[in-house]
Amino acid sequence: MEAAKLHPAELAKRAGVHRRTVSDILRGKRPRISHYTLMGLARALDRDVDELLGRQPKIVTLPQAEAPRREAGARRLPRLLFGSVALLLLLVVASLALLRFGVFTLHYDSEGKRASVAGPIFGLPRWESDAGERVIEVALGPWREWAGRRIVLVGGPVDESRFDLQAVRILTGKTLWTRNITQEEMTRVFGEGADDEGRAVAKSFCFADLTGKGEPELVAGFTHSIYSPAMIRRFDRDGSLGGGYGLPGHYDRLLVADLEGDGQDEIIVAGTNNPHHGAMVVVLDADHFGGGAVDATARGSFAGELADASRSRFILPGLDGELMEQLRIQRFHAFRAQVFRTVDDETRVQCRIGSPWGFEGAYILTLDAELQALSLIATDGLKNLASAKRSQGLLDRDVTSPEFCEDWLASAHRFVGGRPVPPVGD
Repeated sequence: MEAAKLHPAELAKRAGVHRRTVSDILRGKRPRISHYTLMGLARALDRDVDELLGRQPKIVTLPQAEAPRREAGARRLPRLLFGSVALLLLLVVASLALLRFGVFTLHYDSEGKRASVAGPIFGLPRWESDAGERVIEVALGPWREWAGRRIVLVGGPVDESRFDLQAVRILTGKTLWTRNITQEEMTRVFGEGADDEGRAVAKSFCFADLTGKGEPELVAGFTHSIYSPAMIRRFDRDGSLGGGYGLPGHYDRLLVADLEGDGQDEIIVAGTNNPHHGAMVVVLDADHFGGGAVDATARGSFAGELADASRSRFILPGLDGELMEQLRIQRFHAFRAQVFRTVDDETRVQCRIGSPWGFEGAYILTLDAELQALSLIATDGLKNLASAKRSQGLLDRDVTSPEFCEDWLASAHRFVGGRPVPPVGD
């Protein structure tokens, strides 16, 4: 090797190798020279590699530096594959967790009468009701299954004469079960001819823990024709019937309340009693949820084979025919039932008494938890209207005075466990 013109230290520096390496090569102590060292010396001496090979002992060329990198890359490939699979599994588990515990968003188009559900993953839509199905009411159910909560909706029509209560799986929109009332059921409560006309309609529903065991039940109201008769029924999560109660008239809505504070819900139903042409309030509970609002005091024979098995029932009958005609009321209704507690922690049930055709909030009726009448007072709106009618000679009695209200309450009917009891408290 011609290295006389360069000091070994300078040669090592130019070749990019250690000084001792150059010194050992010059002394003949390196029988083998790596390819990297050989290339560095060729560059430093400005010679071809072939020239240097002709002057050097046997050289063993070691693998290039790139080879170890390729081996490292090959080792990293399984790691990348494993990481990708693990990430995919993590996404799948996260998606399943969202479907199980995530929040599903329920949408109801009141104008188009359609329902749809958006899932918890990016708010993507899961399903929507069929275009030909009118949804009357819709709500998330309290029951959970593997793929999230169930959804319960009132929809239809199943055909041109029916609207069914439906339980639908929230994940897919698949119908789990449907329920309605049958003519046989209505006939057992109200007798023959009670539902010969009109269509069966699932009108509304609510959820109540009637037993206090933390197992909510579905309580739904069904009507025939536009208003009457009606049937209040209770179902468990699988649609099994737990009881039913018939109403010979229209009902306003279903109210859930714990009247006694014992952890067991009661159902308060306010509406009408057609045979009495009057307003009616009924309380149903876990042990009193059968029969119907029929009794010997009703006008006519609007009764079947089942007796009243409600917890309690209050009827404020209609007034005499001439006065009803002057008021232009066919029958009185109970509206807007609510439950509250007094400062003495006494439970009160209160509702409006009137008619949907002009006298919806004419009177305010207050009852206790057993539906014993406490007071009936006329509203200011009725007082003004009645005064104008009397001045015009259209009303010959003061229907707003405390004496009139007291006498009217005295004519009420109250039943506890199906048995008649005094309607007014001491």
